[in-house]
Amino acid sequence: ARAHILENEGKLAESDASYRKAQIHQREILANMSTRAAFREYSVAQAYRFQETLDADYVGSLILQGRLYEAELLARGMIPRNLQRTGRYSVWTAAAVRTLAEVLLGQSRFREAQALGQIAYDTIIGAGSAPYSQSALRSGQLIANSLIGREEWSEAAKQIAALQEASRIDPYVQRVTRGSSE
Repeated sequence: ARAHILENEGKLAESDASYRKAQIHQREILANMSTRAAFREYSVAQAYRFQETLDADYVGSLILQGRLYEAELLARGMIPRNLQRTGRYSVWTAAAVRTLAEVLLGQSRFREAQALGQIAYDTIIGAGSAPYSQSALRSGQLIANSLIGREEWSEAAKQIAALQEASRIDPYVQRVTRGSSE
């Protein structure tokens, strides 16, 4: 329960653009999650997923603060943990790879960001997710942004067209555009 309270306070502080306060809350959450007392409410798998989500949020907070070196170190640490826990062909490993790619994109390391974004996308699709899933679309968007950064306009346009097509297939998008709640 304490971890959930701290998470909500952290997100509120981040939304108010007080990143330092959000960072303090996220560190408290991570410290709380590392104790056995915090795990008693959750299964081990749930606790690990919660920690990975917090780490990804923390990386995002560091990116917004312009602290890209620290964000890269944290993102790089997420990958081996996920490889060990969930294996190479897991959406959690793909999310960790995409998180690192987002940091590299922020550092203008477009070629590396594109390569990691492609790995994340291929892993997500290989794990059985649909091309219109949020994870796949985020990875595809990262690839497109990397191509734009590299000034490969025609490839970026193809990637954006593929993203638009994939999002048109999404049943949720279809319901929203029709105005139906079916």
